[in-house]
Amino acid sequence: MAQITTPPAEFWCPAAVQHYHDYIQRGLPQNAFVTFRRAYIRNISYALQYMEYISHQLVNTPLHNVIENQLRKTFIITGCSVIESILWILLKGHNKQKQDWWEEIQCRETNKFCDAGHEFKFEIRHYRKRSAPVDIEMRFIDMCRRAEKQKVLGISSQVYASIGHLRGLRNRVHIHAVQHDQDNDWWVIKEQDSSTMMDVLRAVLKADIFTPYPNYHTLFGWLDVPPSLNTVGELTAQELEIEQNEIEA
Repeated sequence: MAQITTPPAEFWCPAAVQHYHDYIQRGLPQNAFVTFRRAYIRNISYALQYMEYISHQLVNTPLHNVIENQLRKTFIITGCSVIESILWILLKGHNKQKQDWWEEIQCRETNKFCDAGHEFKFEIRHYRKRSAPVDIEMRFIDMCRRAEKQKVLGISSQVYASIGHLRGLRNRVHIHAVQHDQDNDWWVIKEQDSSTMMDVLRAVLKADIFTPYPNYHTLFGWLDVPPSLNTVGELTAQELEIEQNEIEA
């Protein structure tokens, strides 16, 4: 069994996971539809604690530019996961989840036929109405649109617009999905994007559902600290020239 040792004096410790858990659980529905509600909220809490750590690194640690860029990306991806999770449980808990009454029972295809030199076929689907609707798994963009329309958070449309921008950056977790030579993290992810992530998360965590915001400033003070990053590893002129040449090739 691993021994618990006293951390060295320079050890930096974020807020306890339980503090994040206590804050988040008050604003989320108590309905029993989430079988393992504690684990669900725990994952959100872990993510918030990790974001606090990343923020600490960005603000207090001298970093190479590329490492800084990747920390921003991780900060945004993690933050979007937190927002997505909160929106999901709010929509589902308040019966705002998108639902489907129709069950597909059969799909038939016609024979192929030619017209004007092209091949075609028809597909016919048969549906039966269910006795009760089933929930449809929603994408992040669907959650944002539905949450804004249903006003589940009471935040402004500008915040949802910012979430839409961040959602595009979150999708960069798929590092193979590039469209051109300059479509890489170095050129796409900007310093302002991490600030936008902080603004959005602050708006979500100060939504009416979390009032009266106990310990907010103690717990989320890192969201009020501008990510003025200390970088020591600037790309050299040679590295920048190589990068530019690769783009223009």
